[in-house]
Amino acid sequence: MSDTDARLTHMRVCIDDTLGPYDAQVDPTFRWNGWQVPRFTLDTVRQIAARTQEMADEYGYDCIDTIHVIEGRVDSRDTVHILDSDLKRDTDDEGEDREPLGLAVRVNWRDLNQGAEQATTIAIATRAARKAARRRKPSGKGAVRTVVLHISWQWLNESDTGADVVEPNRDGLYGIGACAWTWHEADPDTAAAE
Repeated sequence: MSDTDARLTHMRVCIDDTLGPYDAQVDPTFRWNGWQVPRFTLDTVRQIAARTQEMADEYGYDCIDTIHVIEGRVDSRDTVHILDSDLKRDTDDEGEDREPLGLAVRVNWRDLNQGAEQATTIAIATRAARKAARRRKPSGKGAVRTVVLHISWQWLNESDTGADVVEPNRDGLYGIGACAWTWHEADPDTAAAE
């Protein structure tokens, strides 16, 4: 699916009764393994993020991917954000299995505003990163910028590919779970009741 596509139409999508229904834009001629490939506004992404985090708290991070929205300002200094799970790290800095598995997300807001590809870095949270997160809070008065993350916690102990930044397309829409999650058109009766 192209970044901007005149064929995009409005549709309410869901994943069974666990996620949604949410308003989305879809290309009705493009599917991934038979499933819809929706694009969402940032407001809808915030709703999805809240729901995925709620589900992970309820069912466990080992079986739920989570979405996170981090905000800063274009003139802010870089910040560090810690996102924790209920999973345990294989080992911590001293080789002990104590701390929860967490991610340290460092965002250089000035570089992000200038379109730099490496403005956001993601790594397993260390004690040093946790300390940096306590010291570095978002500041500035410029325009608000946003970083959206998709985290597959179950893969983080085994691989560094468990977390990705989800970039918006040219229209500012985000492909949350696009070509990965089993989104389908919501039942119109259910969608109307929401």
